[in-house]
Amino acid sequence: MKSNFEVNDPDLILSPFTGMAKKHYVELAKYLLERAFSHVDSLETPLSFPVVPGKTYPQPGDPAWRYRSLEFEALERTFTLAGPLIHLDPDVTIRNIRLRDYYCFHLYNALTPGNANSLPLPEELPDSTYQFTCEFGGLFKTLLLLPDALWPHFTKQQQDRMAVTISKWGHHRTTQNNWRIFNITTLSFLKKAGYEIDEALLKDHLLWVVSYHSGDGWYLEQTYNYYSISLFIVYMTIWNRAFGDEYYPEIADVIERSAPPWNIVSVVMIRGMSGEMTSIFISRARHWITV
Repeated sequence: MKSNFEVNDPDLILSPFTGMAKKHYVELAKYLLERAFSHVDSLETPLSFPVVPGKTYPQPGDPAWRYRSLEFEALERTFTLAGPLIHLDPDVTIRNIRLRDYYCFHLYNALTPGNANSLPLPEELPDSTYQFTCEFGGLFKTLLLLPDALWPHFTKQQQDRMAVTISKWGHHRTTQNNWRIFNITTLSFLKKAGYEIDEALLKDHLLWVVSYHSGDGWYLEQTYNYYSISLFIVYMTIWNRAFGDEYYPEIADVIERSAPPWNIVSVVMIRGMSGEMTSIFISRARHWITV
């Protein structure tokens, strides 16, 4: 495999800066997954990236839940790439592993008890916020956008068992910032799938999120940051299309009107950030591909 991705036959009319069209993003997703799955021996092997001592988590002596968080983060983040590929081609494989089979197998194991990679429940941990909430939000953002990718391929009994864990984390405490969006996408997915949720809690999260908007697509939390686009605009645009327009049209309309046209967003965001922030901003462009 090549050490870096190359854009072959770029379309500089469609994308003057990168030359990347849809086919290139598909090729890039496959390229990244080929590298990620180099750490996977078989369908049964959980995806987990090597730990860099002193720099990445978990560290020696960390509790078991930190290892489950590592595995779940790898599963969710790579599914952001795999989900669209499965949507385009249900039989797509990477290193001879059918992606739909792989993610169904490991998602079910993670969200049900008794497995090596089963996630802990909030009540089993000290009362705090956890990275699990973030990964649930990313997972259900993708499944709201691509409902055909995984969920219909579980039996109703399997869905019900997973919904217990999903609900506990979706209703769990969050932070007074963009993390509310993770709870929003998780709770919205549950409701759309036919499960009961705390409607008042969901609406409270939504009202807080829209209150952060300060104009021209910028959302002010403690500071202005790149989450304005990667979460407030991208996640919430997906939420609008998949859920909000139907269930909360008034709030969805506010969110819709808060986001200026994409060409203006990109210019304003990049000009409004320092060189360091621009590099982080570009790293978040994977969310654009999903949209």
